[in-house]
Amino acid sequence: MSSSTGLEDDDDEARSLLDSHDFTAIRRDSSDSRAQYCNSVGRGRYVSTTLLVLCMFLNFTAFFLLAPFYPQIVAKKKGGAADTEVGVVLGSINFAAFIFAILFGKYMDRIGPKFLVVAGAVLVGGSTIIFGFVGSIDNWIVFVALSAVIRFVMGVGEGAFDTTSIAVAVTMFPAQTATVWSLFEVAAGLGVITGPPLGGFLYETHGFLIPFVVVGSIILVTAVFLFGVLPTVTPASDQTPVAMSSLLKMPPVLMAVLSIFWSCAGFGMLTTIVSVFLDNTFHWSPTKISTVFLSSSAIYGVSAFIFGLLADATKPRVLLIAGLVAAACGNLLIGPSIAFTFLTSEPWMVYVGMGLYSAGASAIQVSAGLDIIQTAVARGYKENLSLNGCVSGLVMASTFLGQAIGSPVGGALTVEFGFRYSTSFMAFIMITQAAVSLIVTLCHC
Repeated sequence: MSSSTGLEDDDDEARSLLDSHDFTAIRRDSSDSRAQYCNSVGRGRYVSTTLLVLCMFLNFTAFFLLAPFYPQIVAKKKGGAADTEVGVVLGSINFAAFIFAILFGKYMDRIGPKFLVVAGAVLVGGSTIIFGFVGSIDNWIVFVALSAVIRFVMGVGEGAFDTTSIAVAVTMFPAQTATVWSLFEVAAGLGVITGPPLGGFLYETHGFLIPFVVVGSIILVTAVFLFGVLPTVTPASDQTPVAMSSLLKMPPVLMAVLSIFWSCAGFGMLTTIVSVFLDNTFHWSPTKISTVFLSSSAIYGVSAFIFGLLADATKPRVLLIAGLVAAACGNLLIGPSIAFTFLTSEPWMVYVGMGLYSAGASAIQVSAGLDIIQTAVARGYKENLSLNGCVSGLVMASTFLGQAIGSPVGGALTVEFGFRYSTSFMAFIMITQAAVSLIVTLCHC
C-alpha cells in the first residue's frame, strides 16, 4: 500500500484536492485521513461513476443490437452463407479496442482522461447511429465493408471509453478498486443481455435503422452529461509515467494478464460453439438455446459484484486462482470432458457448466486489476492516474484480444477435433494457468 505523506495538514489538503477534483493524490491506504475525507464528502464521485457505468451498459447494448438479425441480412444480400464476413464485422470492434486500449492506457494522463471518456462515448454513439444507415445498401460487398469500418471506429471509441472510465473511477475510489471494477463488469453483462432482444424487437417493429439510432442517441446524450459532470482528473505533481512493459516484467502481473486473456478467449469460444452443439445434440430451438446464455450472463453479473466486494476485503490473487479453477470445472462439465468417458451429455450439464464458467470468469475479471495494482505498489510504484491507466489498459487489451481470438480458434478446434475435445483443451489451459499462478505466488515472485 502507498504510504501517507503526513497527517498534519490532512483536512486542508484533502479539501483542496476535492475542490480541484485532483483525486490522484488520494492513496489506497484506508487509514489515510485524506481517503477518509474523500469518502465522506466527495459526493460528486458517485454521480460521475454512475454515469460512467450507465454509459458502459449502453455501449455494450449497442454492440449486441445486431446479433439477432445481422447474419441473416448479410446472407440474404450475398445470396449464400456468410459466416466469414459476419465474423470479420463482429470481430473488428474487438481488434480495434485491443489496439487502442493499449495506446490510451499508456498515454491517458497526457491526452486527458475526461477528453478520452467523452470522445470515446461520442465515437461509440455516433458510429452506432451511422451503422443504422448501412442497411439500405444493396451491394453486399459494400455493405460488409462499411459495416466493418464503422464497427472498427466503434472499437476505437470503446477502447478509449472502457480503459479511461475504469481508470478514472478507480482513482476516485482508491479503497474500493475491485468493487468499482465489478460495477463496470455488471454493466457490460447487462448490456450483453439487453442488446440482442432489444435489437430484435426494434428491428421487427421498425426496421434496420431504428435500433441503432435510438441507442446511439441515448449514448450521445449520456456523453453530454458526462462532459458536464465528470471532474477533470489531473496528474499529481510527483507523478511519473508508468511503462506497461515494466509491469509485464513482474511475474504476478503477467499471470493476471494471461488469466484475463484465457477467460475471455474461453468465453468467445463457448459463445461460438455451444449453440451449434445444443442444436446438433438436443435439437433445441434458438429461443431455448438463448436461455443458456441469458442465465450465464445473469450469473456473471451477480457474481461479479459479489466477488468485487470479496476482492477488496481479501487477497485478490486467491480469488483469481479460484476463478481459474471454477472456469476449468465449467469446461469439464459442459462437454462433458473426454476424461469423463463414462458420462453422456445432458442439458443440466450445459447449464451448470456455463454457470460455473461465468462465475469463474467474473472472479478473474474483477480481481485481476486490483492484484496488478497491489503488485506494482509493492514494487515501489505510486498509485496514481498513470498506474491506474496502464493497469486498465492491460486488463481491457487482454479482454478484447481474448474475445477476438476465442471465437475463430474455438470454431476451428471444434471442426477439427470435436466439441468435447475443445472444451477439454480449454479446461487444461485454465488448470495450467491456475497452477502456474499458484507457483508464482508461493515463490513470492
